[in-house]
Amino acid sequence: MALVRHQKLLSFMAGLAVAGASYVSTQTLIWSSTSALADKRPNAPPPAQPQQPAEPMLGADERAYFVRKWNQGVDAVFQPIVGALSRRGL
Repeated sequence: MALVRHQKLLSFMAGLAVAGASYVSTQTLIWSSTSALADKRPNAPPPAQPQQPAEPMLGADERAYFVRKWNQGVDAVFQPIVGALSRRGL
């Protein structure tokens, strides 16, 4: 029985390897043919220009305000836990 299982596993692994190789081969063929077609196109669009970084939605004052509020919220939530742990000496 072990020989049959071994043969099934070996056949499965061989099929998986063949399927993987055919997938990679097909993807390579598709991308190379697409690239060749794009190079033959006479009016190919120019490459995209890098865009300017977007302005931040919040200024420095608003960001500092939200950071302060976030830290106050974290302190309010975890302060009892930290107090309990410090009382236990942990």
